[in-house]
Amino acid sequence: MKNKIEEFIGKIINDDCMKIMKNMPDECIDLTITSPPYDDLRDYENNLVWNNNVFKEVANDLFRVTKKGGVVVWVIGDKTTKGNKSLTSFKHALYFQEIGFNIYDVIIYEKAGSGPPHPNRYFNTFEYMFILSKGKPKTVNLLRDKKNSCAGMSTFGNITRREKDGSLVNKGKKIINEFGVRTNIWRYNNGKGFSSKDKIAYEHPATFPEKLVEDHINSWTNIGDIVFDPFGGSGTTAKVSMQLKRRWIYIEKVEKYCTIAKKRIATIDQNTDYKTIIIKNNIDITLQKLNDNYLNLSETGNIFCIVKTQYKDGVVEKDFFDVIDFATKKLGLYYINTIIIPEETDYTDNILYCVWFVKNKENFYFNKDKIREKSIWKDVEWGKRTKNYNPKGKDPGNVWIPTIDDGKANITKHILLSVEEIFNRIFNATLIENDKYLLILDNNKLKNYKYNDNGNIEIIREVYKDINFGKTTTTKLKDESEVKVIFNTSESMDLVKNEKVDLIVTSPPYWDLKNYYKKNQIGQESYDIYSSRMKLVWQECYNKLNSYGSIWININIRVRDGKPILLPKLFIDQCKNLGFLYRGILIWHKSSGIPTNSKNLSDHHEYILIFTKSDKCKINIGNLILYNDYKNSKISNKLIWNINRKAGSVGKNTIHPAIFPTELINRIVVTSSNENDIVLDPFLGSGTSLIASVNNKRNFIGYEYNEGFKSLMQERFAKEIKFKDVNIEYLENIVY
Repeated sequence: MKNKIEEFIGKIINDDCMKIMKNMPDECIDLTITSPPYDDLRDYENNLVWNNNVFKEVANDLFRVTKKGGVVVWVIGDKTTKGNKSLTSFKHALYFQEIGFNIYDVIIYEKAGSGPPHPNRYFNTFEYMFILSKGKPKTVNLLRDKKNSCAGMSTFGNITRREKDGSLVNKGKKIINEFGVRTNIWRYNNGKGFSSKDKIAYEHPATFPEKLVEDHINSWTNIGDIVFDPFGGSGTTAKVSMQLKRRWIYIEKVEKYCTIAKKRIATIDQNTDYKTIIIKNNIDITLQKLNDNYLNLSETGNIFCIVKTQYKDGVVEKDFFDVIDFATKKLGLYYINTIIIPEETDYTDNILYCVWFVKNKENFYFNKDKIREKSIWKDVEWGKRTKNYNPKGKDPGNVWIPTIDDGKANITKHILLSVEEIFNRIFNATLIENDKYLLILDNNKLKNYKYNDNGNIEIIREVYKDINFGKTTTTKLKDESEVKVIFNTSESMDLVKNEKVDLIVTSPPYWDLKNYYKKNQIGQESYDIYSSRMKLVWQECYNKLNSYGSIWININIRVRDGKPILLPKLFIDQCKNLGFLYRGILIWHKSSGIPTNSKNLSDHHEYILIFTKSDKCKINIGNLILYNDYKNSKISNKLIWNINRKAGSVGKNTIHPAIFPTELINRIVVTSSNENDIVLDPFLGSGTSLIASVNNKRNFIGYEYNEGFKSLMQERFAKEIKFKDVNIEYLENIVY
């Protein structure tokens, strides 16, 4: 079993690289920069065995551990024996090509400080740097430092471009830039005093110029990428990687050279002792600042990114799911939770998303006891059952809306937290005395807030826009009346006419979570197959929805081993690619949450993603004034609904594992459809969406894969549907 890559990062490993690489996971390295001990040119403490078989083993392991799009920089020359070049360099290059690498480029490393010339050959001043890529390089930042002698002047003639159809397009004259792209001959001063300022580095017989490593890191990686040197030598690659905020792995067989590397690295001011980093800004700047600063977080620290959904031209441009995706996939951080915080604003979208990450999911500091809220339920709810009562207070959960009560367990007011109070909560839970923190803020200047001497504040302006559902419209009432339940998969909804449906509301099965008791159900297969099947469902939804319709998808994030399963982002991307307009997120706030451990917050919310098919839609955002869930008008009437879920005991023996609260669907139906409109649910489950639709005088079509839920539906319909003369048509065992 391979070790996790985190076990190797940032460590001086004194061992044989062939042994260590065997334990590294597949496709984990972004960039390798190294020079092997080729042709026995140096005496490396008589501690190395190097031959063609050893090379091939190293090469094969490098191919395995290199990410798709990753790069290997292989610095090598040739030994001359009795006037005959070994051509080891070309032999290596050809073998790398044979096992699957692309020879993306060949760069000449010209040594300005080479030794004396040979009496019978031309002065040898170079080595080869083979740029090997695994597929197309994912990062190419070409260095532009070649001074143009004609900078600022225009070209003599017009620039033309040949189009695909063969036509010639005149682009006009071009102004010559001051600097152009560097050539593939790179010249460096090397040798003592030039390759490095570290005198101890020259105790190694062949030290890289630090500038050479810097140029390759800047060319082929981004901040946070992993840089590897399997023949680490004096530690130049590791040192420069640290300076450029890349993660690094160093392996060296000779203990003496490891000691040199440790001493060189120890001189670097890493500034990695922030225990808490808070970034509050728009999403673009947040991603930038997260990328620039996450390496400065201590191993036991926390990062909180506070963002709002960003809109452009009436649709969502970016949201907090993009932050999670970037932080976990690009930076390798672990996701802990997303805290929902309403803010005081006139906008309909009043939600701040506080996304919480850590470097080390097993060992980070978080003291929930410091931010517990007053528990008002002890005497009323728990009585003498003190084992369920924490005298320190209740878990604040991941929806931060504190309350004031009358002393009799009745909430009298819901509180909006100020920016200062949000920060205080985070600091109290994540810092102890003298801990260092970093704040990166927008233009919401803090008043009456005292920073410690180590605080670092950066003020950056931001602009937020509100949610926009397009042009609200109405349509004529339909004459037909139908209520259907179809027991079949919604991957093909052929019994529904295209563009017939006015509203789709659903909660799809989560991947690898709940078992709905039937073979071949969606959600119990591999993730890739799950994704492809859900795409078919959304395609069918798009086809069935009319141009005025909308779709509301209830979904949440799953977390496995600190890595989020971003089902919301999966569905957002799939729906956008199909042509849906992504309009925003409705927060379903649940009073009763799912408990968690001492280093997390209980789960009190889910997300409802809102899409429309066109700029014209039936969503009447004015209906939000009908819903006063909070004793605070500045929280109510916006994009957060406080509706508790009570699965209850319906169908005792056939209970559905995830029952919607009817009130939630009631609101969606009233807000986004008219009487006699057709509502569709492709995952009907226990029948909640049918009940809400029919009770609000809508027609309804529901798909449910498991016909075993029919008895549960019938039991609920008999109790909960207001109109007893409703004819519900059940279609079972449909075969297409």
